[in-house]
Amino acid sequence: MNKLEFKLKKFQPEWDKDNSVLITDIYIDGKNLVDIVEKFEKEKGYEELPGSYVGNFPDALFQEMKNANGNNVPILISAGSLDIDDWPIKMDFETRDGLVIWKNFHQPWRKNPDAIGKDFWDYSDFPTFTFLEDDYKKELNKIAAFVNKK
Repeated sequence: MNKLEFKLKKFQPEWDKDNSVLITDIYIDGKNLVDIVEKFEKEKGYEELPGSYVGNFPDALFQEMKNANGNNVPILISAGSLDIDDWPIKMDFETRDGLVIWKNFHQPWRKNPDAIGKDFWDYSDFPTFTFLEDDYKKELNKIAAFVNKK
């Protein structure tokens, strides 16, 4: 069983030194998901900006994850653009038997298995994460509290 923690934090984009944005850092078993993905991408030999992600915006993440199941959910977004559709890491999740399962992580812009060479990034052996549903809901409520205050 994995342990999940959402932490809201300010992120300073390199291209906009005057403004910061609030993002959601996602920790699994005490490790930032960005670091987990970066390590995986580097070990796979993906040379073009491995791990260049940040957590999604709290509002967007909450909207995607408040349902029991979701497909193609942008969990991490590009640190370079902060655009949800620009080079995100996406995943599917499902709730069953008191568990929430995160699976099928992928990079939609690099998921064509017919692509030649480095254009295809295979995440099929990226880990699946399983959380107790009650613990998951407690963490999601942290984001909900922030979103509902706005």
